[in-house]
Amino acid sequence: MSPTARTLRHLREHSIAAQVVERWCAYSKRRIDLFGCIDIVALDSQFPGVLGIQATTVTNQTARMKKILETPEAKVWMSCGNRLEVWGWGQKKSGKRSVWTVTVRPVTGFDQG
Repeated sequence: MSPTARTLRHLREHSIAAQVVERWCAYSKRRIDLFGCIDIVALDSQFPGVLGIQATTVTNQTARMKKILETPEAKVWMSCGNRLEVWGWGQKKSGKRSVWTVTVRPVTGFDQG
């Protein structure tokens, strides 16, 4: 299961409305993220604005965070009152079995003004 699918399942299990917004480009044979950095958008009535999520593996979280901070549209997204997070999925040992866990890192590197 992909990090995007895991994230979508996790959000929906917690009754958070979510939708995948990345798309497949057949010409370039690659995925295109919304505004260059968002895989999923989520609406949670407990928080204002829209949550944009970059879903990845835990080992790629730092690289994705760097990518977001270098994307001009990400700053505009946040200045409009929205939030961005990088969700990193990895397996951790729990007794004799491995369990998928998520590490959520909010994007905070922009001046929100």
